[in-house]
Amino acid sequence: MTILPRPASVMRALEAPVMKLGAALEPVAMVVAQVLMRLMGPILIVAAIALIGACAMIHLGMVLPDYRPDPETGRWWAHAVWGATVAGSALLVVDLYFNYAMAVTTRSYAHDVARVSVEAALSAMRVCRKCSSPKPERCHHCSICDRCVLKMDHHCVGHYNHRYFVVFLVYLSVGCLLFSVLAAPYVPTALDMMAEWPAAYYDRQLFIFCYMIAVILGLVLSGMAAWHVYLLLTAQTQLEWMDRRELPDDESDPESDEEDLRYNLYNLGWQGNLRVFLNSPAYPWYYVLFPIPVPPLGNGFVYPTKRTYTGPGWTPRGPADALVPNGGASVPLTDIRVDA
Repeated sequence: MTILPRPASVMRALEAPVMKLGAALEPVAMVVAQVLMRLMGPILIVAAIALIGACAMIHLGMVLPDYRPDPETGRWWAHAVWGATVAGSALLVVDLYFNYAMAVTTRSYAHDVARVSVEAALSAMRVCRKCSSPKPERCHHCSICDRCVLKMDHHCVGHYNHRYFVVFLVYLSVGCLLFSVLAAPYVPTALDMMAEWPAAYYDRQLFIFCYMIAVILGLVLSGMAAWHVYLLLTAQTQLEWMDRRELPDDESDPESDEEDLRYNLYNLGWQGNLRVFLNSPAYPWYYVLFPIPVPPLGNGFVYPTKRTYTGPGWTPRGPADALVPNGGASVPLTDIRVDA
């Protein structure tokens, strides 16, 4: 009679080899994941450009012309509202492409911002153990980019492109909801395959696909945009908000001199936070309505706090003063190393 090994014995015998195999394959899995994420970036960029273009073409070329008032019987205010809607929609499309392009192409890597003296890097400022870049306050290492991102919100979004990301998110939500509402009367005809499609130059299936995507994105991105607006009005990034949620309740001490995570020293009130986000009054607030590049307030190494913010005209003061222009008495950041 053959005695079979017990399942528990088999599991214990396999545990060590499986653990060794997993430890050996972990670096390979990380490399594969990073490669896939980097390959997905260009694909998503092309998909976003194509989708925005298709929805804009249908909205401006098919939907809005049907809302045009009759030239003879239409009232003047109806013509004015229709003209403003067309002009606003066209500007919205331009703003979407502009802010998307700026968010994608503008980098917030600590390594790319400037050069820093060795003394400043080793004494007044932390240095990342993974990429050897300066790691000032609010800076985090992105595992996907394998670089440190200044004031990192999430992957590749930081100090220098945060404005463009949030504005793009808000405008995309507005555009999707506007298109969903104005194009709704076409939906019954588009779904009825027996009915004649009134738009000869626009494919019925393309309209159905774009409308479904616009409705879904409008609902999802509206919540996401509202969340990011809340974060900027409270001077937080997503990472900082998540870190604060992990802190015990008894770890907050507003009277302490230490800049505690829970006691947000960067919160200047919603008006002050909005001025910092818009870099106002150095740049008029209404620049956000147009495709105009606006740099963020500060250099990404030092940020205004309740203790240092002096109102409009604030300039960084602190360890980042050691930053010098390229060509000065400094060394490249790649030459600065610390022991791991």
